[in-house]
Amino acid sequence: MPSYKNHLLFSLLITMVVTAPFFPNVFYLSLAVIGASIVDLDHPLRNRNLLLLGLFGLILVLVLHILHRSILLGLILILLSLTFFVSTHRGFMHSIWGVTFIAALLTMFTYGAFQFLITFSVATTPSLALIAVFLGIIILNKQIVPFYVILSFLGIFLTPKSFFNIYYVFFSFVLGLMSHIVLDMSTGNGVALFMPLYSRKFGKKMLILLIIFWMAGLTWFNF
Repeated sequence: MPSYKNHLLFSLLITMVVTAPFFPNVFYLSLAVIGASIVDLDHPLRNRNLLLLGLFGLILVLVLHILHRSILLGLILILLSLTFFVSTHRGFMHSIWGVTFIAALLTMFTYGAFQFLITFSVATTPSLALIAVFLGIIILNKQIVPFYVILSFLGIFLTPKSFFNIYYVFFSFVLGLMSHIVLDMSTGNGVALFMPLYSRKFGKKMLILLIIFWMAGLTWFNF
């Protein structure tokens, strides 16, 4: 198996370990997994996912237009697809600003999709399951999709008292994105965290600092 796939699988595993203490709810864990995977859509091996992202965006625009609804959901997917297409691997999208940008767009999409489903009287739990599965299909590596769909779908329905919280959504995506970037920082090349404002790449020393912040955040969250 190519090293890229090994890297992706390990990144998803790290994501589960990092985010589970904060968001034991399966829906938010699934969003963190999406965040950990989408950050590498700037990799040449993920062109298929970029095409899916853009294609589903166009389909959504047409469907929403026919239904006389806002086409913003489709435009968000198209914008994400185009942004990743013009990005270099481990460039802007691997920076703090890129993480914020991606998390904000994904949060807007998730919130909009949830509100859209609610207007058609879809209950909260099925709505969350549909959103998680949809994002997984268009973003995750095809080898991972079947396992993700089954586990997330069943997990969300088995989670007692499912709820939607936009702040949890945003921070789930951020934690997922950052868990992947933290893993990238452990490699020899490092990551330009503050690109394009500051091109210096950070490695294992910054990784240790981020782990300390994570532990402090976990302590604060629990108490």
